[in-house]
Amino acid sequence: MGCQSLLLFLLTSVSDAQVPILSESFESGRMDSRITITTRGSFNSAPAIRNRAVLGSPRVFGFGKSSCGLSCFCSYVTFMTIRFPAPENVSHISFTAIEVDGDWGSGGGVYTNINPSSLPSDNCSWPSTLASFGSPTSNTFTVPIKGVVTNIVLLVGDITSTSEICIDNLVVVGAPIATATASVTNGFLTRVTVTSGGSGYTNAPLVRLFGGGGSGAQVVATVSNGVVVAAPVFNPGFGYASAPVVVIAPPHVPNPALSIAPMSFLAFSNLTVGTVYQLQQWEGYFWTNRFASFAATDAVYTQTVARVASTTDYRLAHSPVPRQAFATAVVDNGFVVGANITSGGSGYAAHPAVNIVGCSGSNAVVVAYSSGGVVTNITITNPGSGYQCPPTIEIAPPPAANVPPSVVLPMMRLDSARLVPYDDYRILFTPDLPGPWPPWDGGQFRLTTVSTTYLTNSQILFITDRDGFFRLQYFP
Repeated sequence: MGCQSLLLFLLTSVSDAQVPILSESFESGRMDSRITITTRGSFNSAPAIRNRAVLGSPRVFGFGKSSCGLSCFCSYVTFMTIRFPAPENVSHISFTAIEVDGDWGSGGGVYTNINPSSLPSDNCSWPSTLASFGSPTSNTFTVPIKGVVTNIVLLVGDITSTSEICIDNLVVVGAPIATATASVTNGFLTRVTVTSGGSGYTNAPLVRLFGGGGSGAQVVATVSNGVVVAAPVFNPGFGYASAPVVVIAPPHVPNPALSIAPMSFLAFSNLTVGTVYQLQQWEGYFWTNRFASFAATDAVYTQTVARVASTTDYRLAHSPVPRQAFATAVVDNGFVVGANITSGGSGYAAHPAVNIVGCSGSNAVVVAYSSGGVVTNITITNPGSGYQCPPTIEIAPPPAANVPPSVVLPMMRLDSARLVPYDDYRILFTPDLPGPWPPWDGGQFRLTTVSTTYLTNSQILFITDRDGFFRLQYFP
């Protein structure tokens, strides 16, 4: 795993975290690198992350609008492929979905272990879908997978030029790992109770014991229909002062993975002690809240954020923060003919400026009016022309007292994923390839959280202008 810079020093210690295999909210504006998007047919509006608050958050992923008016069927399709670098034992996938801008019959499906390019375009004789989605009403889907897969494909077909299917909160959860607890009597391990049987087991997993002060105890696992149903004690051992930790091996041991994500360190100065502040992030034309508001106990506040940031990307706004106004455009035959206010906001001291952006049209002009701090009306003064979909109406944010960051420093986060509890790992570093891979100082770790999911380990580092490479190694 290459990196653009060498670490300067470790900012945070390692942490145990129980996370899904993949979790994508689309809020960063960039998708997880394991997700790829391909299409079939021509599109007026290509699939992309949209600034549309139609599923409860500012951004969603839209599967696009094609150039086809009717009867688009299998010739106009978008494929979202989640491709794993190694086979993953997956329990289920979940997401929310909605069809916006009308109900024109587009439909989505969930598939596993398929090659999108091999699906026929002249007919829809595709494999059976695990679930269908794409109604004008917001719905949350939880789709069982329950097996080892190399990819998961969310496919949307029969895409017209009018409506679009959007999704949000995409989560892939691994098959659960069995867990158990031990009981000790008079220094002997007398019983192991299975607290979660897991799933996907094809063979009896290894059972390991850690701690408790004793030795010699041996436990075996019994599996039925892929589930650990019992863990009988084969040898009680001796000398246990307390119950040892029981660790049952997972049904599928994946290769550990290491990734690098950009981060930034923010420092804010001259805060007023006792004042309540809200960290906000700039989203192109509006501010969104990040983390919980807080009452300042010091004149300096620091925070790390998961992106490359500048001094204009974040601020600490005085709470309560004025609310942003939002509106959606109404388009008829390429003209912007109206605007529906979805939130009037608050705190507008004057009529805000408004921009019309996107959907290939031009020259539309709208004017917003506010009363009592709330945007109450939006008037179309020029409908423009050539709009192939409803463009984004960008209403300027209301004024707010705020403190900009005084310092912004680049950082990076080393994310180790698909880790097994109580196994040993270490991070290696080299400045040159090819070259020796010595252990990075501080990069050896063992996660001691017993969990029904695989674990992750994240380390956040300040960086300099030197180059180097990291890799993750499992060692017994």
